[in-house]
Amino acid sequence: MRAISPISALAPGQRFAQPGPGDRSPSQPVTVDRLERDPFGALVVVFRAADGRDLTIYGSQVDEAVAEGALTPLAPELARSA
Repeated sequence: MRAISPISALAPGQRFAQPGPGDRSPSQPVTVDRLERDPFGALVVVFRAADGRDLTIYGSQVDEAVAEGALTPLAPELARSA
């Protein structure tokens, strides 16, 4: 089992992509649009896709996806060129 990264590192403007299968390039990136709290105080991350759609998931789910390799943070220099 992999260690889960801290969700405190999430911030609006960060970009993520899902790795493509095999040698394919990553999916279209999504950007952290905003961070919210649900009624119980859990962190909720609202991503914005390039087509304007919102994707809302819990911060802990973002951490698990990154730890499992299902979601990859993009470096700022890569995000600008995407």
